[in-house]
Amino acid sequence: MITLYEEDKDKLSAKAASIILNELEVLAKEKEQVVLGLPGGRSVKKVYDEFAKSNSDAWKKTHIFTVDERVALADSDERNSKLIKESFTDKLIEKGLIGEKNLHFLKGTTQEHFSAYGEELKILGGFDIVLLGVGEDGHVAALYPEHPVLDKESSYAYMEDSPKPPPKRITATKDLILNAGLVALFFIGEGKKEAYKAFLDDSKDFYDCPAKIGFEANKLFVFTDIKK
Repeated sequence: MITLYEEDKDKLSAKAASIILNELEVLAKEKEQVVLGLPGGRSVKKVYDEFAKSNSDAWKKTHIFTVDERVALADSDERNSKLIKESFTDKLIEKGLIGEKNLHFLKGTTQEHFSAYGEELKILGGFDIVLLGVGEDGHVAALYPEHPVLDKESSYAYMEDSPKPPPKRITATKDLILNAGLVALFFIGEGKKEAYKAFLDDSKDFYDCPAKIGFEANKLFVFTDIKK
């Protein structure tokens, strides 16, 4: 585990974006395509803003999926994909650094759409890098403490009872996330202190604090503005 602490959120986000871009660039030299799994939420918004400033050619080989998504119409403000597009991918498209075909966002709200989304990811070989913002309760993606979705083995799991609204979501499962070569966790903000404490507590497990998925990752980065 590599932990980067920085009290200043802007500096932390800039450093995190730089590290992740470097990892993308290394993989882009080794592979025909790189698959990046991204969340929504405030924890990663500033990182996305930093991505927007990038001029890296690695984006041309990068395929982007959401690690979880709210089941809503494509133009809904609730969609994680809307945050991703407006924060940086629209800007990268304008600069000619990434193509629309590299952006893989959920196309509809039915079980057929959910299954097709998982198949798209499978065809590309699964995630290479996954970013995960950690919630106040220690959840990542839509993997919530003590929720039955934690035991799902499908590619993307559907839920109608998310503890955090809106209730209908799809989420990458534990196995899908751990397929990635690198997982990055973001514990940012005063509200994440208890989650970070639980994450570091050896008496807690994945069901208590789903962010602990990071300890099973091939390579783990933790970015935080919270002192131990």
